[in-house]
Amino acid sequence: MKGSDSSPPLRALLLLVLLAAVALTLYLSPLSTTPPHPDTTTTSNLLKALQQRQTSYKVLSDKVVYDRYARVYSRQIRFPDGRQFDFDVWGRVWKNDSFAVVTVVPFDRPTKTFTLVREYNIAHARYVYSFPQGQYERSKHRSIRHGAAAELEEEAHLQCDEWVNLLHNDLGRGAPQDKYQRETVHYFLCTAAHHVQHAADRDEEENIEVVRGVTATQLRQLVAAGALQSNNIAAALMALHELSTLRLLPYTA
Repeated sequence: MKGSDSSPPLRALLLLVLLAAVALTLYLSPLSTTPPHPDTTTTSNLLKALQQRQTSYKVLSDKVVYDRYARVYSRQIRFPDGRQFDFDVWGRVWKNDSFAVVTVVPFDRPTKTFTLVREYNIAHARYVYSFPQGQYERSKHRSIRHGAAAELEEEAHLQCDEWVNLLHNDLGRGAPQDKYQRETVHYFLCTAAHHVQHAADRDEEENIEVVRGVTATQLRQLVAAGALQSNNIAAALMALHELSTLRLLPYTA
């Protein structure tokens, strides 16, 4: 009799444990496969705030104070409260008349891996990883994306068959490189590419090693180790997010 009296509570307890396990599975499973949907209303308001505030600043003058491979300007700015300040602003002008930079993240669908390049960073005197990148030249390239395609072929010996603009609402402006630097960066993801046997020549000073087969986990680890240049860290994070949105990689929060 004692056994029959205790079995209903035991069955109820087992049922509660089972229901809790099912609920936990349903709660966690979307997080591992589906990226969250952004709040477009909030994002729109954040972007409007930038536009509203930038009109209260005014560039009063730009004077070139140095001009070789890089060009340095003395720029005078008037702040909203009327104060005026001079800043050194610079940009690379060697073979470039637009201050636009292109960065391409090459992704191989069959292996789910990335292609990087490894080269010596002149300013920091150490080796770093990066994605194929370079300057958009109006006199040489038909468009920003044509410039990206040229850099991808020259540096990684790849031609892209499927392009994704990682700056979805960019309107062709690019992302500012730095507070005092005039370059803007245009980020692209290549989701299908093929190898080029006889690629275009690299620039004379480019001493580049192509590194293929880098996994998403390895890419995240390189980012965390500071082994990529800062604008390439942004490219890596945007590409990983975009690939999860396209269901080409599992989503990782």
